[in-house]
Amino acid sequence: RQAGHRGIYYLQRFVDCGTEPHDWRVFVINGRAIAAMRRNGVGWLNNVAQGALCEPATLNKTMAQLAEAAVTTLKMHYAGVDIIRHQNGHYSVLEVNSIPAWKGLQRACDIDVAALLADDFLALQKSCCRETRKMAVIA
Repeated sequence: RQAGHRGIYYLQRFVDCGTEPHDWRVFVINGRAIAAMRRNGVGWLNNVAQGALCEPATLNKTMAQLAEAAVTTLKMHYAGVDIIRHQNGHYSVLEVNSIPAWKGLQRACDIDVAALLADDFLALQKSCCRETRKMAVIA
């Protein structure tokens, strides 16, 4: 019996990305990739909470499209998408976070993630209110 794990394990294929362990966190709001950072880990873990160093990254078209497609497929309004690139250049999604931490991204990319999320939330509320009013008029 494995204490503390309750018999739950997560397995994923190892992706060799070269001599420096790293991945990218792409932040998607309302179907659009807005920023990316490269996370350089101290081992195979690249989480900021595990000590990874974050730096701004250029959001290339491939990463943006991959992140946006992952979020759209999962029908999420916003998410942090972790992407890794194989040594052969192929990109893969590692994880899609529905409640992504964005402190490292905000610091690395010098953007106000909270303001972007708030603006998007308010726009969504306005849109919902207009739809509710339209439905009330039709009824």
